[in-house]
Amino acid sequence: MPLIYNIMTLGLFVVAVGGANAQEVRATPDQFFSAFAQRHETQCKQRGELERRYLHRGELVAAYAAKSAEVSLCDCMPQGLSALQKSLSKTTRETPVPLTEFAQKYLIPTSARCSAEGLHASYSLSEGCAQRHKSQFANPEGFCQCMQSAISALSDMEVYQSGQEGADFSEAYQKAKREGVPPPDPPEALKKLQAMGERCASTANRASGLTTP
Repeated sequence: MPLIYNIMTLGLFVVAVGGANAQEVRATPDQFFSAFAQRHETQCKQRGELERRYLHRGELVAAYAAKSAEVSLCDCMPQGLSALQKSLSKTTRETPVPLTEFAQKYLIPTSARCSAEGLHASYSLSEGCAQRHKSQFANPEGFCQCMQSAISALSDMEVYQSGQEGADFSEAYQKAKREGVPPPDPPEALKKLQAMGERCASTANRASGLTTP
């Protein structure tokens, strides 16, 4: 299912902006903003590598998903956090807070917005969605439009949560594969998105008189 590529790679983006031990960390918002700006710069030095790897294998959907996640991490997040920082008063920016508070107020909402924008764009016809899916669906334009409509009904936080769960599931799935044991069941948020993709695929193929395999 093409949607899995988008969610799994979205999960990589969610992990990239999180992962710090928030329990004991305390600093001013200005310091946190600066730290995350430096972190994004470091993480984006290898930008394009994952996309090129997928393209080399001819996996267009996975390649775009990787590119989309990098746009979220390397463009949307830094720009969003910078705009937030500029909107805060000097007192707020210089008053120490726990990382958990900084994350809840600024990091997670920005990450959620970027996650949702990236996933929505991945099904935009202007972003080449139909071209990427033409070998998988009889009516790729219909599939893309259906997915855009379905994703628009989700909140930013629902998309963000799906990314978190998708990352956890991907790790557990790969571990099970390495150990030769049955893979875990997908989490509920991921099942919901899978069902959404299956409905849109079925609708797109019915429009051309075909059935979804």
